[in-house]
Amino acid sequence: MKKLLGILVLGLLWSNVGNAGSSDKIGMTHEFGVSIPIHYKYVEPTFVEHDTDFEDDPFESYGLTYNFKKAFLFNDYLNELEFDAHWKYNTHDYWSNSYGIDDDYEQQTYNLRLLYGLQVSDKIMLKSGFGYRFFDYQWAGKVTSSGDPGYDREQTYHYIPLIGELDFPIADINGRLKIEYDHIKYGYHEAFWAAPTYTQWRNDDGYAWKTSYKFPFDGFYLEPYYEFMSIEESNRDSGGYYEPGNTTREYGIKFSKRFGETGLSTVTGSKRVLQKNNYFSDKFYVGLNYFQSTIDSGVTLVSGASLDEKDRGFSILSGFEVNDFLDIEIGFNEFGESLQVGNTNDTFKTDGRFQHGKYASGELVTVIVDDVRNTINSHSGSLAIKPKFNFANGLFINADLGIHRWTQTEHQTITGSSVTDWYYSSYDTFYGIGTGIKKNNFSVSLNYKDFEMRYNATIIGASIKYNF
Repeated sequence: MKKLLGILVLGLLWSNVGNAGSSDKIGMTHEFGVSIPIHYKYVEPTFVEHDTDFEDDPFESYGLTYNFKKAFLFNDYLNELEFDAHWKYNTHDYWSNSYGIDDDYEQQTYNLRLLYGLQVSDKIMLKSGFGYRFFDYQWAGKVTSSGDPGYDREQTYHYIPLIGELDFPIADINGRLKIEYDHIKYGYHEAFWAAPTYTQWRNDDGYAWKTSYKFPFDGFYLEPYYEFMSIEESNRDSGGYYEPGNTTREYGIKFSKRFGETGLSTVTGSKRVLQKNNYFSDKFYVGLNYFQSTIDSGVTLVSGASLDEKDRGFSILSGFEVNDFLDIEIGFNEFGESLQVGNTNDTFKTDGRFQHGKYASGELVTVIVDDVRNTINSHSGSLAIKPKFNFANGLFINADLGIHRWTQTEHQTITGSSVTDWYYSSYDTFYGIGTGIKKNNFSVSLNYKDFEMRYNATIIGASIKYNF
């Protein structure tokens, strides 16, 4: 995915240069705000969950934000330098298959970014730079319901953000949509037990997908946001311990106030890397695809047991219309899970992928204990080109040809005993076809897509999109 994103950005920079004939503002602004999370969940699948309950403890979790921007013209192009800082404090409940249950744990997150942006069209500014994230989980001195002592842990990540900021008016609201993909290049993890015991790991690969919509409200800004982060499992230390692959989901609202707007200077006639022409329309869309997924687990039941490879999932989509015949679309996909349940003496066969190739293709596997659950969870970030054909009455057909960065976790749970998990992540291709109808600013469609992964997924869904 990151290769195609790089090609896309280079393609934008090599396109025809045009004069937008529009007004831009240059100067400095400072913005201060608070963030209020509505939902937060950290998961190491079937092993650990940190689930914040904001209904029982309102406003005990919050964040503080600061943003500095310096906009200027260079060779008649609008450029922007940005420093962004966000500190978050959460209290949360804790669940672990091995260590039991407890609540009211504390954690802090520091997120700092240096960004450079270029206004490439009237509607979109592209940004990139360097990001730093520090996570401090405060658990020392705690004891879980199973009697296990707690520990502190610290995680440090360095990442490369790729951001699109779009002018996205809805009715009379002149809001701004932000879409962000972060590629994590460096990860360092330390866990501290009773002094002087500690351990450390490296987990240098992962990604985050974020989106938000920011609109003015009585001199302030409201910004609903959604964030998803996936971290791959770490290396193992000398004792064989490691940090499992994990995911974090969070959504909430930010409130902020910007200072310095009255001091901004207006400039006209600034240039754009892309201008409206036959090759670039400066039209964008956002949407949601809700679907039924089928995960190919490679398991064939022989006697007993049950297998459910179908689930419901969703995609958050955004894209731009290159012209009347081609769109480019990015998305975040939650495929749901496949579930196999077996008891003593149940049997099944696999195609060789099951549990990281533990069994040969076609080998008969016999379950030796009751209530064994094998699950597969899947999600990905995607980039696609979408050839399309529009009919005169608003009907259209389209195809999807793309690449996605996927993550799948496979885990086996034995009630009252152990949990074993396997983590897979890579890049693969996907394709699809769809048909729908477009009316004014909205379009609805039916679609089919096939995603290559370790355990392939197919989806049949319905989407709604808003075009602007």
